[in-house]
Amino acid sequence: MTNASPTPLTHAAAAADVPIEVLVLVRALRTEEPSTYAVVGTSDDAVRSVVAALDVRGWASDAAPSVLLTLEDSVTDALATAGPTSPAILAVRRSDAPDERPWPGWDEPAQAAGYVGCLRTADWCLYAHESRVDELGPVLSFAPSDRERWPDGVSSRSRSELVDEIVYWRTAALTRWAKRAAVESGRTNKELKDEVAHLHHLLNATYSTVSWRVTAPLRAVQSARLRAGRK
Repeated sequence: MTNASPTPLTHAAAAADVPIEVLVLVRALRTEEPSTYAVVGTSDDAVRSVVAALDVRGWASDAAPSVLLTLEDSVTDALATAGPTSPAILAVRRSDAPDERPWPGWDEPAQAAGYVGCLRTADWCLYAHESRVDELGPVLSFAPSDRERWPDGVSSRSRSELVDEIVYWRTAALTRWAKRAAVESGRTNKELKDEVAHLHHLLNATYSTVSWRVTAPLRAVQSARLRAGRK
């Protein structure tokens, strides 16, 4: 199955004590009672934090879970122990730095098992199973809203916090657009730099020609006319 273009999400969840991944999972499975999870692999602080937040919300550990939590190096084992009923959501704890690379090599066993990437955060990659991707994909693919993160209201947030949030997301969007443009062009940074250098060379060669120097007075007259017309 072709992996969907996942939504990167790397902003720290310092504004709320609850891990942002928990808010996304709760939103996605809000109609399921009870919601369940299972953990495969060694737990670290990020895994324990998510589990604790799910427990507080009434989720329960179960052998046939709605959400399967695992580590990057345990994906294959986790999927092998999932049993005949595939969990609706696969949550993989990342070990690499955020936005350092696209969906990594261990994404392949997830895709082979029928999971589609929906959201990538600083700590996790969230997938929806293909049997439920039409239902869960849309609600797994975006960051928690302010209402979800601050259910008691956002008035306590300072202006500087709001500005920092806006600057972060604009920067993230522009960075992703630039990276995608470079990837879709099929050219490396060196090739792009070589093209820029070639264009500079052509311009310099044009500026040094006799015809460019001879026509300089004509260009100056035309520029003066244009400036006069704008006044």
